Order: sequence, then structure tokens, then C-alpha cells
Amino acid sequence: QNDSVSALAVFNPKMPGYGEIESNIGALVSQADIVCAIDVLEAKEDGADKVLDVDWYMDVKSQAPSGPVERRRERVVLRMTLLRGKWKITTISPLKILEPLAVR
Repeated sequence: QNDSVSALAVFNPKMPGYGEIESNIGALVSQADIVCAIDVLEAKEDGADKVLDVDWYMDVKSQAPSGPVERRRERVVLRMTLLRGKWKITTISPLKILEPLAVR
């Protein structure tokens, strides 16, 4: 819902690629109105971690007049780790679901 702070709070800031995720989410929020839904298709445990196979859907509508509208749907794998009592995403693949709108 266009809240980059809350979106970033679910990621471990020490994870590989966090800087790119932070940049992409910041760009998306500044460019577009976003509606996001994530459905868990499969969840399994891997040691202390959880690995989620999810169906990730995003409706990305440019804030610019007559700007692009993108409907993204991607199967994404998330690895989550319990850190200080909260589940945090420690890996996400593929990362392209979070890419900013393409400049046309």
C-alpha cells in the first residue's frame, strides 16, 4: 500500500542484495500506486528457517498521467529466518518482482 518503510521492515537488512531491494522499493513507491497480494503455495522448514513458495501478484499503476500500468505475477521463493522474535526475509528469488517501472 505504498509504504516503503513497512515493506522494507520484512527484509533482513543484512541479507545479500538488501541495497538493491531498498532502492527498488523506494523507486516503486515514488513512481506508482501499488496493490500487492502474496499467496503461499508451499511452506517447508529448512533447519530453523522457513522456505516459502509463493504466488506474488502486484498491480502497479504509474502516478504520472497516462503512465503505464503493470500487472505482475511471479512465482517467488522466500527464505525466512526468525530474528529477534520476528520473521524476516533473508533471500528472495527472483528479485525482478520488485523492479521499478521501466522508463519509456
